[in-house]
Order: sequence, then C-alpha cells, then structure tokens
Amino acid sequence: MKKILSLLLVMLFIFAMGGGVYAENGDVTFTGLAGGQNIYIEPIDGQAGLTVPETLDHTSNDNAITISYDLDREKWENAYFDHSEDKFIFVDIYIKNLPENTVQYGICGTSYADPTSPDYEGKIEDNKATIKSLHLYNVEEHDRSGNPMVRHSFTIADVTHDGNNVIVIPSEKRHAFLLKLQDKDGKMTYHTIQCRVEHTSTEAFKIANAQPGEDRIVPDNGAYVKSSNYVDGTLSYLIDGNAGVQDNTIRTTLLPPGSDAARAEVQSSNNNETTLYYNDKNDVKNGVPLNHYFDASGKHQETFHIKWFNADDAVIKNEMLTIFSSNINKFWMEEKWVPAGSGDTALDAAFAEKTGLNGNFIKYYPDKGLWTFEIPEGADISALDKNKLGGNDGFLRDNKPFFIRGPEGAVSVKSSSWHSPLYDSNVAESTQKGLTLHTDTFTDESGRLYARYGFSALLKCARLQGTDLSIFTVDRTMTGYADIIVLQWYNAKGELIKIKDRDGNEKDGNYIYLEKKPYVKATTTAVQGNIGSQVSDATLIIAGGSGSFKFKAEYPMQEQADANNSTKYLYMKLTYMDSNGNEIQPGSNEATVYLPYPAGTSYESHKDVAFTLYHYKDESHTVKEEITLTPTQYGLMFEAGSFSPFLLEYKPAGGMEGADTPGSTGDSYYPSYHGPVQPVLVLPPKTGDITFFGWLRILLGID
Repeated sequence: MKKILSLLLVMLFIFAMGGGVYAENGDVTFTGLAGGQNIYIEPIDGQAGLTVPETLDHTSNDNAITISYDLDREKWENAYFDHSEDKFIFVDIYIKNLPENTVQYGICGTSYADPTSPDYEGKIEDNKATIKSLHLYNVEEHDRSGNPMVRHSFTIADVTHDGNNVIVIPSEKRHAFLLKLQDKDGKMTYHTIQCRVEHTSTEAFKIANAQPGEDRIVPDNGAYVKSSNYVDGTLSYLIDGNAGVQDNTIRTTLLPPGSDAARAEVQSSNNNETTLYYNDKNDVKNGVPLNHYFDASGKHQETFHIKWFNADDAVIKNEMLTIFSSNINKFWMEEKWVPAGSGDTALDAAFAEKTGLNGNFIKYYPDKGLWTFEIPEGADISALDKNKLGGNDGFLRDNKPFFIRGPEGAVSVKSSSWHSPLYDSNVAESTQKGLTLHTDTFTDESGRLYARYGFSALLKCARLQGTDLSIFTVDRTMTGYADIIVLQWYNAKGELIKIKDRDGNEKDGNYIYLEKKPYVKATTTAVQGNIGSQVSDATLIIAGGSGSFKFKAEYPMQEQADANNSTKYLYMKLTYMDSNGNEIQPGSNEATVYLPYPAGTSYESHKDVAFTLYHYKDESHTVKEEITLTPTQYGLMFEAGSFSPFLLEYKPAGGMEGADTPGSTGDSYYPSYHGPVQPVLVLPPKTGDITFFGWLRILLGID
C-alpha cells in the first residue's frame, strides 16, 4: 500500500488553491508534453493495455492517455486492499524524464477539457487561471535515469460502504491534470495531461466483511477525545486540540477476528512500512494498535490495511479501517465569517411545495450555520419528490432552494462554495482568495439584497433493470466534510460590510453548510430454528440456528415511475450475520426465509395475487434469478443458499383496488404519517418582497 497524494476528484478546487499561492504575471500558453515512454501508469494485476501518444496535446481527444483494465472479482479485491483509501481505488501516474534543470513543479486535478465541447474555450481559460495560482513545490523524486519526476493519483473505481461490507464500482471517468514546471532560471512551462479509463466490465460487486465490526474496535478514550463514532468503515474522532494529545497520537485497538489469529500485518496509507505483530511478542489475541497521528492544525485521515494470519501462516482475514480525526478548535468558517442568523437564511417555499421538502426533513441551526437533511423514523417519505431531489430531471440546476439575506446597505455579494472539510485551519485563507461575484440575487421592497443558492443533490437514484422501480438513497458526504458556501457583502462604494458575531467581533461575512444523514428502513431479527407464528418482519429459519446470529432486511426508499402499473414491486436487501455482525452465507445449511405479506395482500387472498421473487447476483442489479416462492400462513416462504438484493414482484387481481403500494402512506414497510405538508417559507411575491412565517416553529422543532 502507498500513501495517497491527494483526493483529486473530491477536492479539485482545494488542490488548486491550497498550501499557498504562487502568482505569475503574463499569459499562460499550454505546450505539448512528451508522452510515450515518459508517462508511466502504476500497473495493477489485470491491466489489459495502455495507450500513450508520443506527444500529449490538450487540443485533441486523440492525445488522451487510454488505460484499459480487465479485472475479475479476485483482482478487484486485490486492487481494493492494495490501492484504496476510504471512498476510491487509486492508481498513480508518473511523469518521468523531465528536463534535468527542472527544480519546482505544481500539479492538480481538473475536469476533462473536450475540444469538441461548446464550452471548451471557457474551460481552457479557467485552467489558465487555475494553473497560475498553483503552489510550487521542490522536485524531490527522480526516475532511474536520475531525471526529475512528478507523480499524482487518479481513480479507477468508486467505493461505497454497506455496513462492514464494501461495494466496488468500476469507474470509466475522464481525468485531467494541470502541470507547471519551473527550471533553475525561473522559466515556467505549462502542460495538461488527459486520461481515459476503460473497463471490460463496469458491474459493481460486494466485498463482504472488508471492514471490521464495531464490536472489535476499542477507541481511544483519552481526555482529549470529545467523541468517537464508527460508521461504514470509518472511525471518526472529534478531538480537543487544547487538551494535550500525548505525542500527537490517537491510539485505537483492533481486536482479532477470531481465536485462531496468531499474527497480523498492519500497513498505513501514510507510509510504505509494514508493522508485524506476533502472539509470542505482542500478544495479538489482545488486539493490535492502530496509532493515528493527530494534526492539531485541523483534520487528518489515515487508512489501515490489516492482514490476519493463523498459526500455519495462512491468511484468515483481510480488512481495512479508516481513522479520521478533526480538531474542534479549528472550525475554519468561524475564523473569518459568522453563521447566517435564523432570519437570514431560509428555504424557498415554492421549492418546498414542489419537492415535499418540508420542515419534517430539513432544519436550520442558526448557532452553527448548519442545515441538516434527515428522514426521521416514521416520516411519510411518499411526500418527497425523489426525482427532483436527486437532480434526475435537471430540476436542481434551475431551482436553488436556499435564500441568504444580506446586511442593510448591501448591493453586491461575492461567494465561494465547495465540498470541504469542516475542520482545517488552512482552508479559510484559500476560500477567501477564491471568492467570485455571486450573480443569482434579488432584492425585496425595502432594498434588502438576497442571494439564492443550491447545494448538491440530496438523493441518488438507481433504476432497476426490467422494472419501473427506482431505488433512492441519501447522497451522503464524506466523513468530516460538508457542502459549504461563504458569502461577503459589499455596499454601493464597493466596501466590505462587516458582520458581528455573538461576541461582538467583526467578521467578513456569512456562511451556511449542509449535512445529510443516511436513511434506510431496516429490521433485524434473531435467526430461529423453526417457525412458530405469522411473521411481521423478514425471518430466517436454519435448523439448529443460533439466536446470537441475526437476519437483517433493509428497504431503501423506492418509487414506481408508473403508479398505474398493476404490477407492484418491493426491493429489499437481506443479510445473514454472525454474532460479530459479519456478513455470512448459509452455505450447505438449509436456510428458509419468511417474508411478511405486502400491504393489501394476505395469506387469505394470496390466490388472487401472482407473487414472483427475484434474486440479484450482485450489487449492479444486472443479473437476476427467479426464486420459488410459496405463500404460507406464516408468510411468503422461500429457500436460499446466499443473500444479496431481492425484488418481490406482485400483481394484484380482483379485490385489490386501492391497496397501498411499496413506499406509499400506509405501507407496512414505511410507517404511516397523516400530517399535512407544510412549506417552510412563503415564496416571495412578484414584487420581490419576502415574508417569513412559521420559521420559529421550525427552529424549535415544532413542525
């Protein structure tokens, strides 16, 4: 495993601005960069081919580097454990054989510039501005010939988390880099490098138990730890940097996966060294230490790869754990700005009415400048227009839901927005340098200036092939990150209008940020040895089954595109778990599952309904098999040798008119909500005036 140089696809702007700014005068002219043998892509097992033009020229798509991968499941697993860090699988690109007089460089990721695109010229101008602002670093690496060398990283797959499992999604993204080189005489040259990633197959798949269960993690409980939280493979610490972290190390212990563990290898993404632990020396049975460096300047993230061996030196477990720490004293927005007050930010009532995004789901906390999106347990999710909130129909491009009100006398506003870490002392300065004129504004009758703003999509959608059913999940942000906007307001003279914080200190403007909390309806039942009564939740029966083993059924938000279709669907993910919470499969054990009847159906009426059950082979939902389903007095019964996503299809016949459908109010999997939908704010009248009603009720949590 290697140290990842940067999360280039997540924080492009930060890389362009962060670390200090080097400004050059004059125009930027991009010149061709020698390709051929001068470009080296870190190989991984299963790389099928690599095409590198002799000269790399951004003005032609033909000059892009094409990287092809032909990876089966085993090779992807190896790539994940050897090349991943948290949310991505990375590969390094090396630019070698640079002129020997090259002494400094600047590099960052940027978006692909397609010469055939109508906005190509604008993109190039943006790239010119960005590359001039790149910080310069001394060249420290050299190739085998002794010539200066530069490297960076790009992604070949995205990684999402599903409990202690991970789902690998091969990504055919286009990548681009901006590179500037300075020689010993101060001469600067500017280059772009563009890459296309191809895969033989882009089907997603699951790696079971790739992350340790929470029961095996012993967090640091030092006085400096304000809180810790383990979610989806990431252990997050909030640290009080003023409390004195001993030698800047946060100490986490990972317990072994079983009694047969005799040896462990631990490798950190921050270095290339492997630490070995043995029972006769370090007592592996009591766990291995994962020592994480705490950066008092703000945030720090580190991924550990742990490989466990038995006494015969055979690998019994391969797993990853990411540790993230942030300094609560380095909340960077408060360095220069204040949170927008309760009367200074609001959600557009028209947006709320069109999407169903009312005060049940979104709330504002003025002391923090924090908007939260959360689906409470029992809320009626049928009120949400999931396609609009997912941006599937372009609605979010044209409808910015948030208003931010400026101070009296403001006639213009500048803003800077990005997906950024919340705790990082270096971000405030670069954010202020990146402020640009915010043009989406309006004024009310009193002359108060308002800025409109929209965050990223709240939901993401997956359409199941062969159905009109869409599955929606919350579009989560990275741990310790949020969608943020900072605004600075100016009077008619172009002077900055200062805003006082709660202590009376003058700051440069306002900020708001958005955090999104995950949601899925889930039930967990004990594995039973026999069935005794009608089930209300999905239940697994295994002869001689242990009650310490669990059976989990998850029902994400789902909606049929054609509500009038007589065929209804219910999507679910079924998981068989051992006593440690690890996903397992029944194997040769005889496994029988009972599902509760969908709303509007029953054992008594099952002859009037055609039930069909499909089992998806993997998380890509491209291959499925039909499973024999038998209606019984206890529930819908089927036998299974393995578990992953399932789709229940049922077609009501006579007597089923008006029955609830999956995801609708009254459905057995989504508890009923009978309250009215209330918009958060009144839409500003055509005069431009804006009125606030019911706002205090929302802030107090009454709605």
